[in-house]
Amino acid sequence: MRALILSAGKSTRLGGKQKLLVTAGGIPVHEWHRRALIDYKTAVVVRPEDDAEVAEALTWADRIVPHGKTNGPVGAITAYLRLFDDDTELLVVYADTLIPPQPLPSGDWVGVSRLTDRTWDYQNNYGVWVKEELPTMVAVGLYRFTDLHELRRVISEVGDKDDHHLPDLLNLYQARVYTTQVQIAGWHDAGDPAALARVPQAL
Repeated sequence: MRALILSAGKSTRLGGKQKLLVTAGGIPVHEWHRRALIDYKTAVVVRPEDDAEVAEALTWADRIVPHGKTNGPVGAITAYLRLFDDDTELLVVYADTLIPPQPLPSGDWVGVSRLTDRTWDYQNNYGVWVKEELPTMVAVGLYRFTDLHELRRVISEVGDKDDHHLPDLLNLYQARVYTTQVQIAGWHDAGDPAALARVPQAL
């Protein structure tokens, strides 16, 4: 099984710090990922300037992929898919998505959890992913894709420009591949200082 951690963004809410290297709940963020993805061959997409430091810290990662464009998660996934031309099922996780180890189901799905304190990506009553209102169940930055051939087709249609967010990709993908929602237990956001401060001590 393969996993992909996306950590090549500007990290503006953390003052430009590499999200994988900050501390959450008393341990580095990358340690949360190591524990959660222990059964996966994991690649990490990072900014080129973070390449060496991340590689030194994440000795458990299968591959570090430098990505110099600031074109969001779709661009980072594209950079990964250019290097891996197989059709192995892929678990995609945002760097600031923290989850404890837990069984993750098969199939195509979007991880969701409850959050009511800020705007987030969520699926409305018509099954369309949007990013405007304040929902109850939100996408937590954890996605599983089984049809990478279709994922590549969708990416070629969406493009990897700055104004194309992951909801654009999800809306096209789920129109062609049956995709469900999976509620993720124990999820924590680690995208800004206030969120980091709320993360409980890791065991």
